Amino acid sequence: MMRSTRMAAVAVCLVIAACGEPAAKPTPKAPVAAPATAPVEAAPEPVALPDTAAGKQLAWILAAINEPENKPTDADLKAHFNDRFLAAVPVAKMHAVIDGLAAIGPLVVTEIDLQSSATSMVVSATAAGKAFKISIAVEQAPPHKIASLFFANQVEPRSDIHSVDELIAAVDAEAARAGIYMARIENGRCQDVVADDAGEMFALGSAFKLYVLSALVQAVEDGRVRWDQPVTIRDDWKSLPSGTTQNVAAGTKMTVRALAEKMISISDNTATDHLIHTLGRKRIEAAVVRSGHPEPARMKPFSTTRELFILRAAPADEVARYAKMPVAKKRAFLDKVIDKRPLPDLKSLLSAWTKPRDIDTVEWFASGKGLCQLMAGFQAHRDEPAYKPALEILAKNPGVELPPEIWPYIGFKGGSEPGVLTLNWLLRRKDGGWYFLSLLYNDGDKVIGPGAISLAPAAARLLAGVPPSSPAH
Repeated sequence: MMRSTRMAAVAVCLVIAACGEPAAKPTPKAPVAAPATAPVEAAPEPVALPDTAAGKQLAWILAAINEPENKPTDADLKAHFNDRFLAAVPVAKMHAVIDGLAAIGPLVVTEIDLQSSATSMVVSATAAGKAFKISIAVEQAPPHKIASLFFANQVEPRSDIHSVDELIAAVDAEAARAGIYMARIENGRCQDVVADDAGEMFALGSAFKLYVLSALVQAVEDGRVRWDQPVTIRDDWKSLPSGTTQNVAAGTKMTVRALAEKMISISDNTATDHLIHTLGRKRIEAAVVRSGHPEPARMKPFSTTRELFILRAAPADEVARYAKMPVAKKRAFLDKVIDKRPLPDLKSLLSAWTKPRDIDTVEWFASGKGLCQLMAGFQAHRDEPAYKPALEILAKNPGVELPPEIWPYIGFKGGSEPGVLTLNWLLRRKDGGWYFLSLLYNDGDKVIGPGAISLAPAAARLLAGVPPSSPAH
């Protein structure tokens, strides 16, 4: 059942299929995955699901999401979902849904709604420190196939923001450093609409993957790489979640495009690192310069996610020494020291990494306007063969729910870790005009709260009302 108020949906997947005979079917939503998996504190105690038809089906779904060994086959999905559901959400999309939720982190049921029945349930759950509601309904008759399924992140969009001044004040209240940048994109250039501290450098989290995508597009355009080129998965290039490619067996081949889709749509770290190695660190750094980044030296050396995880687990004094090294010594340190170490144990890292670590020194950095200029490059060349797939990839995960009747194209990439949250959109409005929106939050003392996400729909609503500066094109 849809709520009357649309929920912000970062780190959420919505899957809806008709149950009963509604007047109009809700439109199924594709998976929306978190920009990155933020470390969390001790896991909550799970609540046992009842031994009912709905409880058994929900337990099966949770096992499919939480346990890689229980990843369902096509036949499994057809056995558990009814035909009407699969007509609305085909098997291929359902696999993507499960992968997207698996990338967020284990879903743990913490409460069962008292109104639940034998064939329908509403439960509360958590994953990666975020709260969810899960609704499920199954058919009355055996084998009780799933008729509807709904996952929602419980972050309500702010409805009390009616002006740019109110938006800026609300954004600034969420973190020690915060910025918002809105722009029209005209002829591949960003024209300021709102620029509040967005010219400053911010730690990006996984939004840095936009620069990998930019370098990839340029490599395709230059003929050095093909979108359908196979890349062999290697254990020494694997990273930690978010994502699912770390579970793929070494020796498996995946295309460049498949890796890029995972990198952007579910912020897959291992897919990202395979692309970084395929392209080469220095070629990505050159792409950063070409993108119009205002301080490209801040992105050197361009580290992999594996290297960042190892640095996050390293002793504080070693990280401090690394941060002060000149670029050449940093390169040598990554190649000769960090890249020789094994990945840290995920559970141990998550239990220890609950507060911001070195986000001002060991990260990837950009400004809101710099990110806009990068996205404007995608927009300006959108009809060219090398660039068209990039626009399609950016649109796979819209980040939050924005009305498609206002924004028929929504491209998104965000990023997060403790103390960092960035949300970045390339948008085409219904009048044909192109726009950019970025919300940037950094705080060295605390984790950024969900209120920072809830401001995104309000920002997009204000941007929707900005008059075009020239005829739509």
